[in-house]
Amino acid sequence: MADPPQDAADTQERKEEQKGMNRLRRWGARLGRTLAYARRGWQSEDWDYHYLLGDLHFKLTRMLRRFTSPRCPVLWDDELDRLVACLKAIERLQADAYDDHLLDAHEAQWGELVCPVCGERFCDCWPAPEGRGCIWVVLNAKVRTAEDDAQCSADYAALRQQAAEAEAADLALLFDTMRDTIRRWWD
Repeated sequence: MADPPQDAADTQERKEEQKGMNRLRRWGARLGRTLAYARRGWQSEDWDYHYLLGDLHFKLTRMLRRFTSPRCPVLWDDELDRLVACLKAIERLQADAYDDHLLDAHEAQWGELVCPVCGERFCDCWPAPEGRGCIWVVLNAKVRTAEDDAQCSADYAALRQQAAEAEAADLALLFDTMRDTIRRWWD
C-alpha cells in the first residue's frame, strides 16, 4: 500500500534539514583538509625542492584515497595507474638514490670512493674539479695506472649521467602527467 501523501510544508522542512546537514558535512570536510595542510606547513618551514615534492605527494595520496573510495564516481584504471606512477616517481625523487646501485657496481670494480676532505662516502663538502668526472678519492684502489684512472673517471661520469637521466625521466613523468591531467585531477 502506498504511503499517505505528505503536505508540502513537511516536505520543505525535510529539504531544509537535509540542506543544513550537507552544509555541515562540507564545512567539516573543509576544516579537516585545512588542518591536514596546516600540519604539513607547520612541520617544515624550509620551502625547497623536497618540500614541494612532499606537498605533491601529500595531495596525490589524498586524491588516490578519494578516487578509490566507494563514494567517488568511477575513475578509469589507467587514470589510477598514472596517479600511482606519479606517487612512485615522487618517492624516488625524494629518496634521491638514483646512483646507489650504479655506485655499488663502480666500487666493486674500482674500489671505495670517499671524499678527500672529510673521508665520508657521501657528502657535499668537496667541489667538483673542472673537467673531471670523478670528484672522490678511491681507497683500496684497483686503479694502478693513468689509463685506469682515466677509465675510472669515465665510468663514474657515465654512471652520474645515467642517474641524471633517470631523475630527469621521473621529473618529466611527474610534470607531464600533471600538465595532461590538470583539469581532471585537480578540479
